[in-house]
Amino acid sequence: MDEKLKSIAFEAHKGAAADPSGAAAVAYAVGRHFVFKNNHLAGLEVLEPWLSGAYGDARMIELGESLLAIALVNTGRGQDALPYVRRDVERFATSPSMFSADHAAAVARLALLTKEETDLLNAVDVIQRAAKGSYEVDVMLFFYNRLSVLNLLLNDPEAAYQAAEAGYQTVSG
Repeated sequence: MDEKLKSIAFEAHKGAAADPSGAAAVAYAVGRHFVFKNNHLAGLEVLEPWLSGAYGDARMIELGESLLAIALVNTGRGQDALPYVRRDVERFATSPSMFSADHAAAVARLALLTKEETDLLNAVDVIQRAAKGSYEVDVMLFFYNRLSVLNLLLNDPEAAYQAAEAGYQTVSG
């Protein structure tokens, strides 16, 4: 099945000159399939040719770059992902999705890549604001896990413990 999907994406890439929007939609869908299955290498095989060709509308390219950043980070290419992650964070800062779970994930990804205090503090702030929303348990656990790790990196073990405890309380009710 996965080989068939890659084949479909590669064929769409070959025909991108005739139908750039359609080829971009196929690359995005297939790339997303692989990234969400944690098959990041296959995701890169599909996403990199598309995004290096930069075809399709601007919003589709932005979504593809977000997936590419995730795949790059998860294949040990964090430095290659950094420009895409920074663009994601910048987009969220002025977006209606500000303080959403996706925004929280983007700022956490940046902070964990750079480990710069400014990025760490921004991530803590965004995640705390996002956690005030109404989310499923797994998303709340993501928030608390990231807050715990980020606070450890900020050398604040008390805040890290509080975040871990909040995660535990979320699960145990």
